[in-house]
Amino acid sequence: MFGYAESDYDLIAYSRFFSVYDDKIVYSSFHFDGFTVFDRFSGEVVETVGIKFSHAIPGGSRKDDSVTSASYNFLESVPILCGQYILAEISLGDYTDNFMYDPAISSFVTNSESSEGNYVFYPIGSWKDCYVSYISDKELYSGLVESGLERAPQDVEMALDSGNPVLIFYHMK
Repeated sequence: MFGYAESDYDLIAYSRFFSVYDDKIVYSSFHFDGFTVFDRFSGEVVETVGIKFSHAIPGGSRKDDSVTSASYNFLESVPILCGQYILAEISLGDYTDNFMYDPAISSFVTNSESSEGNYVFYPIGSWKDCYVSYISDKELYSGLVESGLERAPQDVEMALDSGNPVLIFYHMK
């Protein structure tokens, strides 16, 4: 279906190759600037979405190890869908940032711009109308609050103080 040879491989190790939302499965690979959405039950392709990067990897260079250390833009992992939103981790050369597709303007914007100061910390998935993020400890949480994340309720902070990780659910409108 995707035209891979047996000897093909991805130059980067995605943290995930699939994400699931509602009745859809999303697949992406380093070989393509975009992602494919499948019907979760029939396996049929629902849509293929291409992303046009301003500094895309040149054609034919996806097997050259040097492209991962150059300043090219590419997906770092499979995008996560949530309703009409798409959250994608995109390499910008020296660093990776979260970008959210904003359906109101039909464009990707940086995560912080899309959330008016309430940064959506790297989601691990989505559930119903929510992006879900994992906060492993109080140190990480404190750094995120200093960077603009809205403070959590006291019971959440107490759980982190006790050494427990927490999940954050971002309800999307």
